[in-house]
This record gives sequence, C-alpha cells and structure tokens, in this order.
Amino acid sequence: MKCPHCGSQVDIEWEKCQVCGYPLHNPQLWWKVVATHPITGERLTPRPFSRKEYAEIHAERLRRLGYTDVKYFPAPWGRDPNHQVVVIRPRARPPEVIPILNPIDAAQLAQLIMDEGYLRYQRSPTVVHDIYGKEYWGYYPRLRIAKTDREDIEHFAEILSTTAHYIERIASWRIELAGDKLIAILKQIRPYIRGEKAPQIDIILEHGKFYIPNTTIPTPPTVLSLVEPEKLMEYLKMKTPITPHIKGVSPTPTDIQTMRKLRMQGLTLDEIAELTGFSKPTVIKYLREEGLS
Repeated sequence: MKCPHCGSQVDIEWEKCQVCGYPLHNPQLWWKVVATHPITGERLTPRPFSRKEYAEIHAERLRRLGYTDVKYFPAPWGRDPNHQVVVIRPRARPPEVIPILNPIDAAQLAQLIMDEGYLRYQRSPTVVHDIYGKEYWGYYPRLRIAKTDREDIEHFAEILSTTAHYIERIASWRIELAGDKLIAILKQIRPYIRGEKAPQIDIILEHGKFYIPNTTIPTPPTVLSLVEPEKLMEYLKMKTPITPHIKGVSPTPTDIQTMRKLRMQGLTLDEIAELTGFSKPTVIKYLREEGLS
C-alpha cells in the first residue's frame, strides 16, 4: 500500500509510515493475527481481535507453540473480519431434464391429455428483452391436466419429473408443463394423439414458443386459446425470431471459453451475443477479462 500523506510504498502491517510518520490505520480498526503451522505448513485462518494488545498476546502465544511467520496487523477498511461479505454470483441454470417415455407411458399420457388436458398459449408476465435491448412479449405453450384421481396424477407427475398439486377450488389434483419441456413431451406422444387435440398439438409443434414486438398497441391477451385459434393466428403473423437475453445468469467457464473461441474465429461481438444468448455488454465484459474485446 501507499502512504496517503507522502506516497511512499509501505507495508500494510506498519502502524506508521517509516518515512513521514503518518498513521496508516484508524486506531478503531480490528487486528488480525496470522501464522503458519510448523508441521503441515498450512496458513491459519486470520483471527480477529478488537484491540492491538490482545493481538500481541495471541501472536506471542503462537510463537511459543512453534508457529512460524507469526504476524499481527490492522484489518483493512475497518470491517470486522468475522463479518465478511461474500458475493455469490449466479451460475447458469442447469438444463431441464427431459424424460424419455416408453411406448406404454406415452400412449397412456396421450389418452390422459385427450380426456383431461387443457392446452393453451400463455403470455410472459413481463416484456422480454433480446440481446440488443429491444422489447417483446413472449408466448409459451402450456399444458394443464386436472383429475380427481390422485394416484393417477402422481404417477404421471413422477414420470414427467414434475409435482402434483391439490386444487381445493375444483377438488382435483393437477400437474402442469410448459415451454421446451412440454414441446419435447408432445413430440414423443404425437403418434398416439387423435381427435380435437391433434390440431392443437400440431400448432404447438410447428410454432413452439414465439415472440411479438412490444408496440404501442394495447397489452396482448394473457392467454391465447387453441380451441378457437383465430386470435392466436393473428398474433402468429407478428411472430419475430429473436435471441432472448439471459437475465440474472452469469456465463459458466464453458460459456466463456465458447465466447473466446468464437472471437478468435473472427466473429463480431453482436454475432457472439446472438450465438451464446448473453447480452452484448456481458460478452464485452468477459472477453475484456480475456484480453479479446
């Protein structure tokens, strides 16, 4: 560290600057004692003391016990070392497990959906931003199955890696699926689907989840029906392909390595953002750390 008075290079353990005598630490700071174990060579976790005198006594005790590199010095910034603030960065969400259904389960699930299933498109609660910051509304396919037979619902909940909930208002047990997981399940059971549910599932498999621009028109409806899809078809005409911004998730080391490889291949920052799904500022930040921005 540098002395704030004369700018001389000083050791953080010093109480005063050896050049100008300026006090380097607030006397109210905590004191840390560190040492090295004489046998294992491990560095002890710094132990804090509220007064310098206590730190001196503990340091002397460690020296008598044979510990080496015994030091005591003020804890930086005046914080109690017992209450360090640990910042945990969010990691990328693990991919959702998609169950592979055997023919019997697939046929039984298809029959259950044809009898008790309700398919629809659900709007995102808030606008979705793409990697360029533009606003869109997202629509996601959603399936709800409700039945009074708890055992039957819990059986399929286990197969589909989801949870069954009891809805007191309708005195039934219910499971729900949505998004990419639902689309993957519908692909497996489509050969067993017939009747009115067949065209509904075909629409979902053709369009999947989709986005429409957030324009000055009134907020689009929360639910778009698949039973009478005329309204849905109006919004499908506004369907816009985008790369959604992954919000609140930090790139994993694998993601960063991918960014690095793409940059070394000559791709632009916009292209890397589009391929990885992270925003352009996020790509710039991590490539700058790699010296590639």
